[in-house]
Amino acid sequence: MREVDFGEDTVMTPRQRVIAISAAAGAAALALAVWLIVALTGSPATAPPSAAPQSTALLSPFTGEPVPALGPVLAVKIDNLKQARPPTGSSQLTSST
Repeated sequence: MREVDFGEDTVMTPRQRVIAISAAAGAAALALAVWLIVALTGSPATAPPSAAPQSTALLSPFTGEPVPALGPVLAVKIDNLKQARPPTGSSQLTSST
């Protein structure tokens, strides 16, 4: 391995390079661990107290009105494109047979 020259009379040996890289990696890992601990254990934002008590009634996700129970939903898509419309005037076509 070739030695790295850091100045006129300062030369880093391979062992010193390994130690320097290990120390830098350890410091980075320690900084990341401290940041994660602080970020994950911070105090959660408290919700403002509500004036009215929460209702336990089920509400429809579409209308917002109270419903007795939530059931399966049937969805229908209606296109308004010319290609999606049914053909009109086909009764006026003549056959050339």
